[in-house]
Amino acid sequence: MSLDYNEIEAMMRDNYLVQFSDNIFESSAALKYFRAKADIQGGDNIVKTPILYAETKAKGSVKGFGTMNINPNEQFTKAIYTYVRLYVSITVSKDEEDYTSGDLGVMRMIEAKMKAAELSLTKLLSQGMISDGSDANYPHGVRKIINIDRSLGGINSTTEPWWDGNVLLDTTNFSKANLINPESDYYILKVLRHYWNKAKHNNDHPDIIVCSQGWEDCLEEEVGPYQRYINDSKGDVTQANVEFADFTYKKKAPFLVDDIVSDEAPGELYMLNSDWIDITFHEKGNFFLDSFIRPANIAGRVAQIFVVCQFTCRGPRMLSRIQANSDIEPS
Repeated sequence: MSLDYNEIEAMMRDNYLVQFSDNIFESSAALKYFRAKADIQGGDNIVKTPILYAETKAKGSVKGFGTMNINPNEQFTKAIYTYVRLYVSITVSKDEEDYTSGDLGVMRMIEAKMKAAELSLTKLLSQGMISDGSDANYPHGVRKIINIDRSLGGINSTTEPWWDGNVLLDTTNFSKANLINPESDYYILKVLRHYWNKAKHNNDHPDIIVCSQGWEDCLEEEVGPYQRYINDSKGDVTQANVEFADFTYKKKAPFLVDDIVSDEAPGELYMLNSDWIDITFHEKGNFFLDSFIRPANIAGRVAQIFVVCQFTCRGPRMLSRIQANSDIEPS
């Protein structure tokens, strides 16, 4: 008896797809953070507006019947991002069609295939999250967003420096010996304070710090006995990351290690603010399962799960990125 693919697709959509996406974002501290305040839009592109880049010039003081400046000046612009489409294929061979039978057999087959697909999409999204944007077919992540002299969202910060992030890439001086030496100009607490202050404006500040394992090891060596993470958040975005955190910084931002950063970007640290950076999904591509088809040259059937998304930002100046020497990572 042949498999009923209408029933299989219904089972995958109704019973597996929601948990599938949940598992992907639960697998990573940083992905979970982005998911907590994800945006969903339609259209061809993602529009982030308004973006304030200049103060009002019509200002000053006036006395009596003095004249006032009422001339407007351009103050706002918008960033326009391009979606990317990620996919993972679910394949069922002719042998599996012929030899799989019964509800239990079908369920076990689908569970195994969804698990494999979950691991693949997790890797794609995780790598996209920290991408430098060098491959335009994939998401551009924090290494492009928190950068200088680059085009992001159609705005080129080479000519518009207000669109730069706060970046310090100093793999020479940010060695482990310097980071844990209180006498050094590159001592970890001095560095963190400086780049925290760069990303802080009035009461707006980063709400999470994502880093490789080496950064946490250095921090724990310096302040571990004195400052431990206390779960006192009240439903904000950091609450979703409690189980990942060992420290808070200034009691305002969990300090989180993410394995994908340790593996793909050793020595890097990102100070993020969820009011200014997020992930946006297309309303028709938020973990969408297409129908199974039988290609002419394949003995079996194939379907795809699509994720149409992009990592986006309204203000890179509210974010900081530090790259240390990879020698800070545990051997």
